[in-house]
Amino acid sequence: MNAPATTQMLDTSSHGQLNAVRVMSSARLHMGFFDMHGGLGRRFGSIGLSIQSPQLQVSVRRAEQWQAQGEDSQRAMQIAQTLMANTPHSNANQVAEIQVEQAIPAHAGLGSGTQLALAIGAALNRLFNLKLSLAQI
Repeated sequence: MNAPATTQMLDTSSHGQLNAVRVMSSARLHMGFFDMHGGLGRRFGSIGLSIQSPQLQVSVRRAEQWQAQGEDSQRAMQIAQTLMANTPHSNANQVAEIQVEQAIPAHAGLGSGTQLALAIGAALNRLFNLKLSLAQI
């Protein structure tokens, strides 16, 4: 599982509350290997490689209502709302605006969906202090 590469806190209020987070992540290549006859004691294995380009950049900011903008914004909104609905430490007042500033091309084998989900999860986790592990995200 790839973790988002860089997380930045963008804005804090006068009383120290975090108001916005930006996450930047690289695309990845996932390669599976097969041992069809089972001579190595297993049939499957894999390796994932992070690549420098293209990149994903997502900003998440506290808001009055859920909204998302940018490329793949509908999927970004679905990811965020699903995470928040299934997180025990969240509440209805934790609402965000998501801006997909730079996206990894979908359906190109570069992990765009996985990286988007991890980046949004990491941003919401940091923004709202949800105390989730990477595995939980």
